[in-house]
Amino acid sequence: MVVADRGYNRPCELVEQAARGVCVVVRYNAHGMRVYDEAGQAIKVAQWLREQPEASVSRSVRIRSGQSYIEAHLHARRLPPEKANLARQEARERARKRGRTPDAETLTLSDWVLVLSTVPAAMLPTAAVMELYRTRWQVELLMKRLKSLLDFDCLRARRNSELADVYLY
Repeated sequence: MVVADRGYNRPCELVEQAARGVCVVVRYNAHGMRVYDEAGQAIKVAQWLREQPEASVSRSVRIRSGQSYIEAHLHARRLPPEKANLARQEARERARKRGRTPDAETLTLSDWVLVLSTVPAAMLPTAAVMELYRTRWQVELLMKRLKSLLDFDCLRARRNSELADVYLY
């Protein structure tokens, strides 16, 4: 299982990892990747979220890359009001810097944390997916600490060398 941030929110990589038997939990970016229903129709994620009265929901989706697709689950947790307000404010600020106004879809998505998982929902329900994704941040903090205190990012090793493996371990 791999837990990753939204930078890995790419259909081709998710389909490739699934073919290798790797399950992925990744922050979902609705602007960067489409998801589809069982009939192959694109799901309008923001519209689906607007219809949800619960604070935590999930649904089965498909991810398509070329002619290949995989089954996945989109998990969503509504942010608390103060964090949602802050997220919408940040979205407005990003849009303003680009000379734009954020659309309704962007503002709706700002109210939620979206995580995509290729782990079957029966094995890993929404609450567990969200907790697992939160642990990713602790790893990020550790890496930042290693880079700043030990200059870990300046260590020299060639890719796939034994020394690189030592650094990794």
